[in-house]
Amino acid sequence: MAPNHFDWWQFPIDDGSRPEFNLKSESDVELLKNDPVWLSRYLESVLIIAKSWGWDIEKKCPLKDTWDGKDVRLAKIIRSLWLFQIVDYFESMQMYAKYVNETKYSDRGFFYGSVCLDEILYMTLPR
Repeated sequence: MAPNHFDWWQFPIDDGSRPEFNLKSESDVELLKNDPVWLSRYLESVLIIAKSWGWDIEKKCPLKDTWDGKDVRLAKIIRSLWLFQIVDYFESMQMYAKYVNETKYSDRGFFYGSVCLDEILYMTLPR
């Protein structure tokens, strides 16, 4: 597995490009969410990547300007947090997406090639 694609397995979603890493059902979500070791490492990973992008997830504010332009990775993290219903992290990362969209993209939206990822700006919890 290529090291640049850690998000395939680190931030699981239900409709990713690699089906072998996708969540197949609500029971998959519950199984992972109820594993305290996995959940702790998952949340730590969200904190680390947010900080690397210059976002304080707990204070919901920018630390510095280090956005790397990986729209698909940000979308995957937000969708994953939405699936796991991790409200505080979801809201913070969604706020970050809105911040990036406004300050870096002049409201052009998020894309992966020609696929629009703007659903991340409008998702709500509970799902």
